[in-house]
Amino acid sequence: MTKNEILKTIITHLENKPFTHISDIRSAVKEVLRSRGQFGEVTRQQGNVRITETLTMSDRVALETNEIIYDFLYGRVITPGTDEFNLELPWVHLSNPEKLAEIKNALEQEV
Repeated sequence: MTKNEILKTIITHLENKPFTHISDIRSAVKEVLRSRGQFGEVTRQQGNVRITETLTMSDRVALETNEIIYDFLYGRVITPGTDEFNLELPWVHLSNPEKLAEIKNALEQEV
């Protein structure tokens, strides 16, 4: 998974769930990997043998996901807190949808 694919996944997640949890953002990336057969329990047939293995997110993808989350925090695209009772990290909300749209448009221009 490329960094741009991770970025697109996170943007889509924030557009659909503007009030969220950092672990939910990471889970959105994991779901894309799972749908590609690159994360979670995967069963493969090799000859007469079925092999089941549990795949984890690569360090590179995990660190790039974190990097994007923190870039969004520092850029004030997302801000800690979702309501009166969850004002701190790991709870976050989309605080600047215009900036998110700019990032999304710039990403689409690259393609």
